[in-house]
Amino acid sequence: MIKCFVITISDNPKSVEMADRFIQSMKTYNPDMTVLKSNARTPETGAMDLAKEWKIPTRGFVEKYSRHHRCVAAFLSHMSLWKHCVEINERIAIFEHDAMAVGRINLPFFKGIVNIGKPSYGKFKIPQLG
Repeated sequence: MIKCFVITISDNPKSVEMADRFIQSMKTYNPDMTVLKSNARTPETGAMDLAKEWKIPTRGFVEKYSRHHRCVAAFLSHMSLWKHCVEINERIAIFEHDAMAVGRINLPFFKGIVNIGKPSYGKFKIPQLG
């Protein structure tokens, strides 16, 4: 079984609420999958220092919908889980806090990184079901 992680800004109540909503949606449509929360990297938790430590050049993180430091932090949140995936030598699925399962997720054959869905850019959009 694939290990699932939802990136969550643990000191942001809205992020925690959205992550909990995602976990509940996974229980509804994918009851055999366990989802664990992964603490997001943020500018406030030293993301820029971590980028320097990991020798990640940050000048290329310019994105029109996000502030530079937040864009770097989001990347490092994912990279932390990519590193974890390599360390445990298992496949994992990574979801953002505002993701929502609206059906069965079937990932039996992927090898590598997969991105499902599209970003809502912080709008916490709620998909229409059925």
